[in-house]
Amino acid sequence: MKRFLSAAVLAVLCSTAVFASDFSAKAYTDAVTKYLWRGQVLSESFSLQPGFDFSFDSLSFGFWGSYSLESGEFKEADYTISYSETVPGADFLEISSGFTVYTFPYTPVSEGNNSTEIFIGITADAPASPYNGSA
Repeated sequence: MKRFLSAAVLAVLCSTAVFASDFSAKAYTDAVTKYLWRGQVLSESFSLQPGFDFSFDSLSFGFWGSYSLESGEFKEADYTISYSETVPGADFLEISSGFTVYTFPYTPVSEGNNSTEIFIGITADAPASPYNGSA
């Protein structure tokens, strides 16, 4: 798995020079003292939750995980692929769809260690300040 991720990151970094105007990437992490997933306590210890997103034009790929420092294991690792497109003639509207695979690597298969979610969304740009009626 580490070789695959290393190769994927290297391929993306090498391709950024060619597609710099259409490509974006970001990495982030959070630190939490207790980790809940949909109401279930998955870890009562300090956890780091790293993630990264790669976007090329309208296609995006993301990873997010929750790593327990107490057990030294990923309690959850999620992978998301999505596609978004601006509505022609309505530049303030965007339609998106995709799917997320939630994995719980150290949970026994008998307990259901994977879950897949398909989603669709509509977003609209809104002004930062509401109109107050004065000019």
